[in-house]
Amino acid sequence: MRKLLGLVLTTGALLGSLPLDVAARELGTVEKEIQEQWDKHKSITAKLKTVTRMDMGDEVNEGECRGTYQVVKKGGKTLFRQYYERRVVTKVGDRREIADEKNMMIMDGEFLYKLIEIMGRKAASKQKPGPQDYPGPKSRLGILRKDYGLKLLPPESVDGSGVYMIEGRRKKESTSPISRTILYYRRDGVLMKVVNYVGEKPVQTTTFSDIELDVKVEPCLFVFKPPQGVQVRDLTHGPTQK
Repeated sequence: MRKLLGLVLTTGALLGSLPLDVAARELGTVEKEIQEQWDKHKSITAKLKTVTRMDMGDEVNEGECRGTYQVVKKGGKTLFRQYYERRVVTKVGDRREIADEKNMMIMDGEFLYKLIEIMGRKAASKQKPGPQDYPGPKSRLGILRKDYGLKLLPPESVDGSGVYMIEGRRKKESTSPISRTILYYRRDGVLMKVVNYVGEKPVQTTTFSDIELDVKVEPCLFVFKPPQGVQVRDLTHGPTQK
């Protein structure tokens, strides 16, 4: 459950009516386009918000997190930083429990550092980044494709700007709790929204706002400094994630 909690209209051509091979070619074209556009940006910054709600009979889990997101491309390397604070509220009958946590991830172009704080207790780690840790469309969609069949949905317009919608439906052999996901990409290659479903019911929505491109981002944001007294667990010699 914690894992599940922890992970906008003008309709264009109806791709659902196209033959599968044609739709697949259209998806490939869009993937290539958004990656090429994403590659052009020297930096991307945004605010993020994730809202989660799971109803399971007498138990209801609600979560909300807010944070920031920065990407800088420098010297052929991708620097990435994400920070958010999350609150999860669990309701069972008249009982109500609250769990707060803070998460930070920093990728400095060589290593990925993570810092998590739950109920005042902090833990930090250092590891080699895997493909799933890179923020670009190619990496994100490549990882998604392992568990989901991807399809291009009819395009939409959000706030006057056209977006591409890529849907993933869980493969039969996958054990993921998310049955369906939809990613909304701006035409400039920037991810602006992700909606996750259990069955056909949306249970988690992440939105990126206040998006700025090619602005100066302070280099110090990508330097990890553990809090005083916190030991960094070195995982760099562990198995490489694929």
